[in-house]
Amino acid sequence: MKKERGTIEQINVTPVSRIEFILSKMIPYWTGGIFIVGFSMLLAWKIHGVTPVGAVWLVFLFNIVYIFTISSLGLTISNYSDNMRQAAIVMFFFIVIFILTSGLLAPVISMPHCAQEVTRLNPLRYIITAMREIYLKGSSLGELLPQFVPLCIYGAQAGIWAVASFRKNY
Repeated sequence: MKKERGTIEQINVTPVSRIEFILSKMIPYWTGGIFIVGFSMLLAWKIHGVTPVGAVWLVFLFNIVYIFTISSLGLTISNYSDNMRQAAIVMFFFIVIFILTSGLLAPVISMPHCAQEVTRLNPLRYIITAMREIYLKGSSLGELLPQFVPLCIYGAQAGIWAVASFRKNY
């Protein structure tokens, strides 16, 4: 949100509700994210011959929930930040922590037990596990519920927090 440029004041005087405002901020992220997922899958197939063993719709379902979750977290951080630079630095901090504790670089099972428990708070852990299981094992939605349910809960909480943290000043 361009607080430092004064556009937030213009938004504050419009008759748009907090939910409408947050959703309108997320739609470009959803659109871009889903396009990138589809394009990446197309490139993986055309260049490397890699296709998911499981259902393609599951890849999109998980990514829709994940993109909603991450964009909600980004908007929440933006709501608490004074300017774009501060929001970017805080998001960078969270991205690094999410990547290191997601199981992308090192398996979660090889982490100390307390670190394994902390990774349960990481939405990236669930999407990475789900993508591995869909691409490599062909897992079904029933088999992926241990990843899908926490990701949905995390997304719902992040979405509610994003809406609740946005304050319109009339």
